[in-house]
Amino acid sequence: MNPIFLTGYAAFLLAAGFKLPSLKSRYLARTLGWAIAAGTVFVSHCMTIGQPSLIRMTVIVVLQLLSMKGLVATESYAQRNGLNVIQWLAFSSWFGMRPQPFEVMPDRPRPYLKLIAKAASRMLAGICLLYLSSKLEHTSFSGFFLPELCLLAGVSLLLHFGVLTLSVAWWRMLGVDVQELFREPYRAKTLKEFEELLIDHNFFRVHNSHLINLSYIKSYNKGKGGTVTLADNSEVEVSTRRKDDFLKRLEEL
Repeated sequence: MNPIFLTGYAAFLLAAGFKLPSLKSRYLARTLGWAIAAGTVFVSHCMTIGQPSLIRMTVIVVLQLLSMKGLVATESYAQRNGLNVIQWLAFSSWFGMRPQPFEVMPDRPRPYLKLIAKAASRMLAGICLLYLSSKLEHTSFSGFFLPELCLLAGVSLLLHFGVLTLSVAWWRMLGVDVQELFREPYRAKTLKEFEELLIDHNFFRVHNSHLINLSYIKSYNKGKGGTVTLADNSEVEVSTRRKDDFLKRLEEL
């Protein structure tokens, strides 16, 4: 594996991802974004052939994460990147996929001490499980996959619920309003919850079944409630009850 090529390709992904949202054609930006993401799968595979599993996994995950950042930014912003270069680099180093919290960076610190305590307790539990795994490996319990189960749980607590939670605390200390990545992994959110999360990011709920990004509106078609044509030429119904508020929001744009 060539470290110079690896560094250069990572720099290319960062630069491409930063520029993609600025393209005037959303179709072109999406096409290039997906082409880069698909190409990164091939490049990372070829680049790491013959490497140890841990190194190979790390390179593939990091490069694929960087390639997806451009796609996320393309869908989040219309014909512009809402982040400056420093904010973009910060967002690219974060495991989450919402760029909006980085728009205000740097800002006043957010509460983070409880997250540090939570991360420390999880990491301690993970270390205990790793120690237990090493001890069980030389006992009669080794035939019941207990050492492997303790090992997996320990690594998960250390990395997913420990180190990543520490990174959340770090960004919150810098004023970025990011949240824990694994707070409620199995809970499906309602559209109302998404509406509350996105209300400050140019989204509007035009119907009980539809929450749209106002930046992607192509035209409004009058009617009892009317319909909205979006940038991809899909049509979304506007409910009569929400019509007046919706038109007011359009006038404010």
